[in-house]
Amino acid sequence: MRINIIFLILFGVKIIYSQVPLEHWKYYLSFYQGKFVEDANDIVYCATEKGIFYIKKSDNSLHTLSKLEGLSDININCIKYIKEHKTLFIGYKNGNIDLLTNNVIYNISYIKESNILGDKAIYNAFYYNNNLYLSCGFGIVVLNLITKNITENYFIGEYGQNLCVYAISIKDNEIIAATKRGLYISNLTLNLANYTNWTKLSNLPYPNESYSFITHFSNSIFVIFNNSQLYYLHNNVWQTFNDSIKNVKGLKNCGNYLLAIVDKKIYKINKNFEIETITNEWFAPADATLDNNGYLWFADMWSGLGYRTSSGNFFWTKPSGPSTNTFFRIDAIKNSVWLTHGGINSAYNNLWLAPQIYNYSNNSEWYTINPNSDTILKGIFDICPIRINPNNKDEVVCGSFGGGLIFINAKEKKVVNLYNDKNSSLQSAIPGSPYVRVTGIDYDENNNLWIANSEVEKQLSVFTSDKKWKSFSLSAAIGSKKITGELIVTKSGQKWIILPKGGGLVVFNENNTIDNEADDKVKKITIIDQNGELVSNDAFCMALDKNELLWIGTSNGIVYYDTKQDIFKEDIRAQRIKLPNEIPGQANYLFESQTITAIAVDGANNKWIGTLNGGVFLMNSDCSKQIYNFTKDNSPLLSDYIIDIAIEPFTGEVFFVTDAGLCSFRGTATEGSENNNNVVVFPNPVKSGYNGLIAIRGLVENAYVKITDIAGNLVYETKAQGGQAIWNGKNHEGKRVQTGIYLVFITNNDGSETFVAKIMFFN
Repeated sequence: MRINIIFLILFGVKIIYSQVPLEHWKYYLSFYQGKFVEDANDIVYCATEKGIFYIKKSDNSLHTLSKLEGLSDININCIKYIKEHKTLFIGYKNGNIDLLTNNVIYNISYIKESNILGDKAIYNAFYYNNNLYLSCGFGIVVLNLITKNITENYFIGEYGQNLCVYAISIKDNEIIAATKRGLYISNLTLNLANYTNWTKLSNLPYPNESYSFITHFSNSIFVIFNNSQLYYLHNNVWQTFNDSIKNVKGLKNCGNYLLAIVDKKIYKINKNFEIETITNEWFAPADATLDNNGYLWFADMWSGLGYRTSSGNFFWTKPSGPSTNTFFRIDAIKNSVWLTHGGINSAYNNLWLAPQIYNYSNNSEWYTINPNSDTILKGIFDICPIRINPNNKDEVVCGSFGGGLIFINAKEKKVVNLYNDKNSSLQSAIPGSPYVRVTGIDYDENNNLWIANSEVEKQLSVFTSDKKWKSFSLSAAIGSKKITGELIVTKSGQKWIILPKGGGLVVFNENNTIDNEADDKVKKITIIDQNGELVSNDAFCMALDKNELLWIGTSNGIVYYDTKQDIFKEDIRAQRIKLPNEIPGQANYLFESQTITAIAVDGANNKWIGTLNGGVFLMNSDCSKQIYNFTKDNSPLLSDYIIDIAIEPFTGEVFFVTDAGLCSFRGTATEGSENNNNVVVFPNPVKSGYNGLIAIRGLVENAYVKITDIAGNLVYETKAQGGQAIWNGKNHEGKRVQTGIYLVFITNNDGSETFVAKIMFFN
C-alpha cells in the first residue's frame, strides 16, 4: 500500500531533461556589432569584440565561440583564416593569440605575458611561407604555424624603439609595414631584427603620417592614409586612387578583387581597376570578403553578419542575444531578467546614453524597449535603476537620470507611463529643464513605490499603491540639493539612501503614516565601525538579507547594519567582519581596502559580492567563510569589474553585469517555497557518464532531504540551501550509486510539509 501511495504522489514531480547544469557558466553576449569576417570554404567566421560566431553554408546553422567555449580571452582585435593550414588565427587587444584548427584551440600567450611596455594589441596578420607576420602595437612578431612558436620580434622604430604597426604586405621577399608614422620597407633576406635594415619611404604625399592598411594588388600597392583616404603606387608615383572613395575603413585583398569598405558602401575593384559599388539602405559594413560562389560576406556593425548573393539579394544573420554588451542595472524574477543600458559618470553627471531596456525571458527570448519601439522614450537618456514589482511581476519600473520615472507593462513589453516634474511630486535639478534625476527605487511592504530624487529640495518621493504622489525633504539632515544614490526599503519601513561622493548614508521613516509629517524621522549616518573608526563614507551598493541585516559596499570593504535596531535613537555603528589575526595586534577586516560595487543575497542567505577589480566572491550567510572567488583568470567570468548582480530566485542562476558584458553562474541555492507542490529534479533521468550535481528544487526553505534506494536503504542526506538541495550522485562512502530508482524524502523543520520524489539513475 505504501508503494502505491508513493507513486501516486510522484505524478506531481517535474522531470527536467535539459537545463544548464549546476555550477556551470553561461554567456549572454551581443553579436550585433560585427567587426571582422573570414571565409573558410564551408564556414564563414564573424568576429565581434567579445566572441566569434560562424555559419555553416551547407545547412545555414549558426554556432558561437567565446571564452566559455574555449577561447582564451575577450576583446578580439583581428582574425585571419589561413587556408593552407586550415587554421583561424585570432588576435586580441592584449596581445593574446588563439589558433583554431580542426575544432581545437591552441593558445599562445607570449606577447600578452611579455614585459613589453605600452600597446600590445595585434592589429593584423599576413601569411607568407608558413609564417604569420603579426602587426602589433610595438612592432612585428613572426609566428611559425608549423611549430606554433614565436620565432622573431622586429622593433623597427627609430633606434630600434617601439613603433605601432597596423598592417604588413609581402611580395617577392619585399616586406612593407604600414605604421603610425609612415611606411617602412625591407627585404626578407636581411636581418629584420636590425632596425637599420628598414627604410622609411619618403616619396609618399604624407611620409610621416599614419597608414592603417597596406596590400599588394594588381602590380600596385594600396594603402589607407589616416583611416580615410585610399592611395596607390601607380607608375612609381603615389597618388589618390579615386577621389570619390572617401572615409575608407578597411581593405580586403580577395585575389581577383580588392574590397574597399566605407560607410554604407563596399567598392569592389577588379585587376583592371574597374569599380563596382555595392550599397544598401541598411548596410553598415566593418569588414568584407568574397567566397568562391560569388557571395559577398560582410561583418555588419548593426546586424552581425550579412551577405549578398550572386544575384544581388541581401541577407543578415546573428545568434540570439542582446543588442549590446553594456548594461548598468539588473533585476530578476522567475523566468525573467530585466536590464538597463545607462549609467552615471564618477562625478555623478550624465553619460547621455540612449534609452535601452532589455528583457530576457523563458531562457531564450531577448526583447529591447527603445525609442524606436516606444516613442514615449524619445528625449530620455541614462536609464539607471530598475525594479520588478514583487507583488506584480507585470510591472517594471525604471529610473532615468534626467527623464524621470518609467513604468513598463512587462507582459506587453511597452512603456505605459512616464512621470516627471510635470505630473508627479518629482522635481528637476534645473527647474524647467529635463533633469528629473531618479537614482534609486524600491517597494515597501504595502506596495508603495519609493523614489530617490537627486539634487532637489525634496529628495524622496512616494507613489502609493492607490496612485497618489507625495514628496519629503531630507535637507534637515543632509543639506539642500544633495546627490542621491541607491535606495532600499527595509521590512520595518526604513528608507536607506546612499549619498554618493563621500556623503555616507541617510535613513528616513515616515512611520507608516505617509500623510502625517509630524512623526517623520530622518538621520544622516557616517559609516563608523564598532570601534569608532571611520570605515569609508564612499558607499556604492546595498543589499538586505533574510535576517534584516543591511549590507553596505564601500571603498574600504563591506559593513552591515542591523535594521531591527532603533536607528534614530541609538548611536548606530556599522559592523565589520573581522578576520583571524595573522599579524599580532593588527585587525584585518573582510575586503579591507577593496571597493565593493555590488551585493546580492541568495536563497540560502549567502552573499554574492562584486568588486571593482577583484572579481566576484560568494560568502556564506554571515560572511565568515569564502565559498568562491571567481576572476577572469580562474573562471569564465568576463571581467573582474562587477557592476551589478541579480539572482533568478527559482533556478538560482546568478547574473553578473560586468564592464565586458553579461554572464551567469548556476548557483546551488534558490528561494524557498511555501510548500513542496512544485518539486523539480534535474537532470532526471541521470544518464551514464554524467558527473555533475543533481538538483532537487522547489522545496520549502531549508528542507531536510534523505535519499534512499527502492528498498529503503539510506544513501545520502543533506539540508536544502534555501529551496534547493544538491546531490553528487554518490553515497556516504563517496562511491557512485548503482543503476536504479532512488527515492527522495523531503520534510521541513516541524514535519508539516512532506514530499517524496524519485530519481532514475543510470551508471
